[in-house]
Amino acid sequence: MPIGDPCGGRFEYGDEGIPSGLAFIEIPVADKARALRFYRDVLRAEVRDDMTVTIGTLTIMFSERDGHKGRDIGIFLKVDDPFGFNRRMTDDGIKMIRHPGRGLFGVYASFEDSEGNVIHVI
Repeated sequence: MPIGDPCGGRFEYGDEGIPSGLAFIEIPVADKARALRFYRDVLRAEVRDDMTVTIGTLTIMFSERDGHKGRDIGIFLKVDDPFGFNRRMTDDGIKMIRHPGRGLFGVYASFEDSEGNVIHVI
């Protein structure tokens, strides 16, 4: 018997319970204040509170973890011009992990945030 049908009869699913979008992403960091400054100053994110920023409609929440070492967390941020982004980040002294190049879904580049996490732009 499906959970949604307490009478045990035939039950047909519609669109209920299907994901409709991305709620937010969580990024592990060793130092929340440093991460907030980086995302605010370098990526021009809007700071919402002491653990959350927004970029466009995307909400990013930082979770502070002792001893966190950066890693590729699989986040791809949308940019209009990966080449312009790469130039700006390089000029600002941000460590680029991958300069713009063609990938499966288009041209993308990768950089390291203040916590050593690898973030991609596409």
